[in-house]
Amino acid sequence: KPLELTDYHFDCFLATVEKALAGADMDDDTIDEVVVTVEDVRCDLLNRAKRVGRSTGGVVVLEMLGGEMNVEAVVETMYAGCIGDPRVRYFFDMEREKAGTVKTRMVELLVGCFGGVQLYDTSKLRGKHYSLNITNFHFDAVVDNFACACDLMDIKRPAMQAAMQILGCLRQDVTAGCTVRLEMARK
Repeated sequence: KPLELTDYHFDCFLATVEKALAGADMDDDTIDEVVVTVEDVRCDLLNRAKRVGRSTGGVVVLEMLGGEMNVEAVVETMYAGCIGDPRVRYFFDMEREKAGTVKTRMVELLVGCFGGVQLYDTSKLRGKHYSLNITNFHFDAVVDNFACACDLMDIKRPAMQAAMQILGCLRQDVTAGCTVRLEMARK
């Protein structure tokens, strides 16, 4: 039976683990190792598929969303929403050519994550976002814009929820730079 935990619950748990380990006089390197190790089970604990493009019914999420062209349209709409969203405008407001490249990479990443052809090397995801200082707040704002774009495109709720579960598994790679800098600042 699912525990119905959210990212908020998991983040609170991680903060409690850090506090308990610090209270037990564990060194900072050990605490960091524990946090990174526990973070790896986020998707399992929150009952999410790890970057696998299949829903619980075995249907490919990409098909549920209507195919690659629909994902491209959702990304286009989401990107426009992000430019208008003061929470994340900074990350998306760029010259036209660069924005086109970013949108193309987003489509490639999402199509692969949703069960299509893997054109984007996901091992690059962390490196590309590391220096951007993206927080969970920013990540959630982009996911909100993704959900709004799905609503505008009349994507069915089960398809949107399956896609958002997969997006949630990208959180750690996208927000890693900020997380590491926050940990270093605490020291």
